[in-house]
Amino acid sequence: LLFCSFIVIIGIKAARNIHKKAICHIILAPVLFFDTTPLGRTINRFSKNQDSLDTYLFVVLQMFISDLFSSVTTLILIAHTSPFIIIALVSLTIIYYYIKSLYRRSSCKLKRLESITRSLLYINVNETLQGLLTIRIYNIQNHFIKLNQFLINENNRPYFIT
Repeated sequence: LLFCSFIVIIGIKAARNIHKKAICHIILAPVLFFDTTPLGRTINRFSKNQDSLDTYLFVVLQMFISDLFSSVTTLILIAHTSPFIIIALVSLTIIYYYIKSLYRRSSCKLKRLESITRSLLYINVNETLQGLLTIRIYNIQNHFIKLNQFLINENNRPYFIT
């Protein structure tokens, strides 16, 4: 119970701190930033990133700490029982870091793609809501429904790659 309370307190402080820094940077941003950055991308940063922090930070932090202690304890016991296994562990660690670097690069690129397509989706929804009266007057709802479905499919595409 004490461990879980500790994790929750740290997670809340971290999420609050990151949100405050993001708000301060947006408020102090020059006008050129707002001219060149689409509104959807800015909204995306505050909605998706803050949701990820609030949802996953606690779980990941708890799993990391428990897995770290479990792994270190297991490795100490194995090394104490059979010292020759350390040679295999070193080689496996080198292979692991190589695979991890490949995964991290591809994962960052996929997250960037997902973020870009989500921004386009937010922009489309925002523009559709602002021009809803015009869309209804010209009776072109089907066009915007198909466009929205296309953008949702494009946004989901990076998830199917992973």
